[in-house]
Amino acid sequence: MVFYQHNIGLPSPFEQESILTWIKDTNESLVIEAMKRAILRGKPSWGYAQRILRDWNRKNINTVEQAQAEEVEFENYQSNKSNRKAASAPLPKWFEEEKRKPKPQEPKEQMSDEEKANKRAELEQFVKQYKTKGSVSQ
Repeated sequence: MVFYQHNIGLPSPFEQESILTWIKDTNESLVIEAMKRAILRGKPSWGYAQRILRDWNRKNINTVEQAQAEEVEFENYQSNKSNRKAASAPLPKWFEEEKRKPKPQEPKEQMSDEEKANKRAELEQFVKQYKTKGSVSQ
Protein backbone atom coordinates (compact mmCIF):
# COMPACT_ATOMS: atom_id res chain seq x y z
CA MET A 1 0.00 0.00 0.00
CA VAL A 2 2.85 2.36 0.81
CA PHE A 3 4.44 1.85 -2.63
CA TYR A 4 1.09 2.53 -4.32
CA GLN A 5 0.49 5.69 -2.28
CA HIS A 6 3.97 7.08 -2.95
CA ASN A 7 3.99 6.35 -6.67
CA ILE A 8 0.41 6.29 -7.93
CA GLY A 9 -1.83 7.92 -5.39
CA LEU A 10 -4.31 7.20 -2.67
CA PRO A 11 -6.03 3.87 -3.42
CA SER A 12 -9.78 3.60 -3.09
CA PRO A 13 -11.12 1.03 -0.63
CA PHE A 14 -11.91 -1.27 -3.59
CA GLU A 15 -8.34 -0.93 -4.92
CA GLN A 16 -6.95 -1.59 -1.43
CA GLU A 17 -8.97 -4.79 -1.18
CA SER A 18 -7.91 -5.88 -4.66
CA ILE A 19 -4.23 -5.17 -3.95
CA LEU A 20 -4.36 -7.15 -0.71
CA THR A 21 -6.04 -10.06 -2.50
CA TRP A 22 -3.30 -10.12 -5.15
CA ILE A 23 -0.63 -10.00 -2.44
CA LYS A 24 -2.28 -12.92 -0.65
CA ASP A 25 -2.66 -14.95 -3.90
CA THR A 26 0.86 -14.22 -5.22
CA ASN A 27 3.36 -12.24 -3.17
CA GLU A 28 4.06 -8.63 -2.29
CA SER A 29 7.21 -8.25 -4.41
CA LEU A 30 5.39 -9.46 -7.55
CA VAL A 31 2.54 -7.00 -6.98
CA ILE A 32 5.02 -4.15 -6.49
CA GLU A 33 6.86 -5.21 -9.68
CA ALA A 34 3.58 -5.02 -11.61
CA MET A 35 2.96 -1.53 -10.24
CA LYS A 36 6.49 -0.50 -11.29
CA ARG A 37 5.86 -1.79 -14.81
CA ALA A 38 2.60 0.12 -15.01
CA ILE A 39 4.37 3.32 -13.99
CA LEU A 40 7.29 2.77 -16.39
CA ARG A 41 4.89 2.18 -19.28
CA GLY A 42 3.19 5.48 -18.60
CA LYS A 43 -0.01 3.94 -17.24
CA PRO A 44 0.20 4.46 -13.49
CA SER A 45 -3.05 2.82 -12.43
CA TRP A 46 -4.07 -0.20 -10.46
CA GLY A 47 -6.11 -1.43 -13.42
CA TYR A 48 -3.04 -1.61 -15.64
CA ALA A 49 -0.95 -3.25 -12.90
CA GLN A 50 -3.75 -5.77 -12.45
CA ARG A 51 -3.70 -6.60 -16.19
CA ILE A 52 0.03 -7.26 -15.88
CA LEU A 53 -0.59 -9.54 -12.90
CA ARG A 54 -3.32 -11.42 -14.81
CA ASP A 55 -0.95 -11.91 -17.73
CA TRP A 56 1.76 -13.24 -15.42
CA ASN A 57 -0.75 -15.52 -13.73
CA ARG A 58 -1.78 -16.92 -17.13
CA LYS A 59 1.91 -17.53 -17.94
CA ASN A 60 2.58 -19.12 -14.52
CA ILE A 61 4.99 -16.36 -13.55
CA ASN A 62 5.29 -16.40 -9.77
CA THR A 63 8.49 -14.53 -8.98
CA VAL A 64 10.05 -11.17 -9.83
CA GLU A 65 12.95 -13.02 -11.49
CA GLN A 66 10.54 -14.86 -13.80
CA ALA A 67 8.79 -11.58 -14.59
CA GLN A 68 12.12 -9.93 -15.43
CA ALA A 69 13.13 -12.85 -17.65
CA GLU A 70 9.78 -12.64 -19.44
CA GLU A 71 10.30 -8.91 -20.00
CA VAL A 72 13.73 -9.50 -21.58
CA GLU A 73 12.28 -12.24 -23.76
CA PHE A 74 9.43 -9.95 -24.84
CA GLU A 75 11.81 -7.08 -25.67
CA ASN A 76 14.00 -9.43 -27.75
CA TYR A 77 10.92 -10.73 -29.55
CA GLN A 78 9.74 -7.17 -30.32
CA SER A 79 13.20 -6.18 -31.56
CA ASN A 80 13.49 -9.24 -33.80
CA LYS A 81 9.92 -8.81 -35.00
CA SER A 82 10.56 -5.25 -36.17
CA ASN A 83 13.83 -6.32 -37.82
CA ARG A 84 12.10 -9.19 -39.64
CA LYS A 85 9.26 -6.94 -40.68
CA ALA A 86 11.63 -4.35 -42.16
CA ALA A 87 13.68 -7.01 -43.94
CA SER A 88 10.71 -8.87 -45.37
CA ALA A 89 8.55 -5.89 -46.28
CA PRO A 90 7.64 -6.05 -49.96
CA LEU A 91 8.84 -3.24 -52.14
CA PRO A 92 6.13 -0.89 -53.39
CA LYS A 93 4.78 -1.50 -56.86
CA TRP A 94 5.99 1.88 -58.11
CA PHE A 95 9.56 0.99 -57.12
CA GLU A 96 9.49 -2.23 -59.13
CA GLU A 97 7.98 -0.40 -62.11
CA GLU A 98 10.62 2.32 -61.90
CA LYS A 99 13.38 -0.29 -61.92
CA ARG A 100 11.96 -1.83 -65.14
CA LYS A 101 11.82 1.46 -67.03
CA PRO A 102 14.68 1.98 -69.46
CA LYS A 103 17.10 4.63 -68.37
CA PRO A 104 17.30 7.68 -70.62
CA GLN A 105 20.26 7.45 -72.90
CA GLU A 106 22.74 10.20 -73.47
CA PRO A 107 22.48 11.82 -76.87
CA LYS A 108 24.73 9.95 -79.24
CA GLU A 109 25.84 13.05 -81.06
CA GLN A 110 26.45 16.44 -79.59
CA MET A 111 25.36 19.57 -81.42
CA SER A 112 27.93 21.32 -83.46
CA ASP A 113 28.92 24.88 -82.58
CA GLU A 114 26.90 26.13 -85.54
CA GLU A 115 23.78 24.25 -84.41
CA LYS A 116 24.22 25.61 -80.88
CA ALA A 117 24.52 29.18 -82.24
CA ASN A 118 21.36 28.72 -84.35
CA LYS A 119 19.45 27.27 -81.36
CA ARG A 120 20.61 30.13 -79.16
CA ALA A 121 19.51 32.71 -81.76
CA GLU A 122 16.07 31.04 -81.97
CA LEU A 123 15.68 31.13 -78.20
CA GLU A 124 16.80 34.74 -77.98
CA GLN A 125 14.30 35.68 -80.72
CA PHE A 126 11.53 33.82 -78.85
CA VAL A 127 12.36 35.58 -75.58
CA LYS A 128 12.47 38.94 -77.33
CA GLN A 129 9.00 38.34 -78.83
CA TYR A 130 7.67 37.11 -75.49
CA LYS A 131 8.93 40.20 -73.69
CA THR A 132 7.48 42.49 -76.37
CA LYS A 133 4.06 40.81 -76.22
CA GLY A 134 4.14 40.83 -72.42
CA SER A 135 4.80 44.56 -72.19
CA VAL A 136 2.01 45.35 -74.70
CA SER A 137 -0.61 43.31 -72.86
CA GLN A 138 0.22 44.92 -69.52
